[in-house]
Amino acid sequence: MPIVNLTKEFISTKLTCPPGKRKIEYVSDDRSGLYISVTASNQNSGTFYLRYRSPNNDKTSHIKLGRTSDKSFEETKTKVTEYRTQIAKGIDPRDSIKDDNPYPCSALSGRSNSCHMQSYINALGFVTKAYITYI
Repeated sequence: MPIVNLTKEFISTKLTCPPGKRKIEYVSDDRSGLYISVTASNQNSGTFYLRYRSPNNDKTSHIKLGRTSDKSFEETKTKVTEYRTQIAKGIDPRDSIKDDNPYPCSALSGRSNSCHMQSYINALGFVTKAYITYI
């Protein structure tokens, strides 16, 4: 987990995973919690993350901010500043992500099975009706 000065130049030229390692995290030296995870299978590209202490339970938490190929460094730093402001106010950024999520069945919402329960019930009812009709 090397601490480096994350810049656009560093991201475009030096994101590599050392030989013999599966993954490496390049941590920003500005103590913001921003880091980039680079895997051996995906050299020269990484994923932005924010590491912070959750105000809800005082545990270390991580938020995936996006791929280095998809998001600019400036966009990512703006998002980190926004999330840090929420944390300073005692709001866990994960809670705001859950509220803004247009897909309530995703893993972030914590309700992954309940959204599909009705389709299981409908399928079971259909199978039961078909079986009774057949007999």
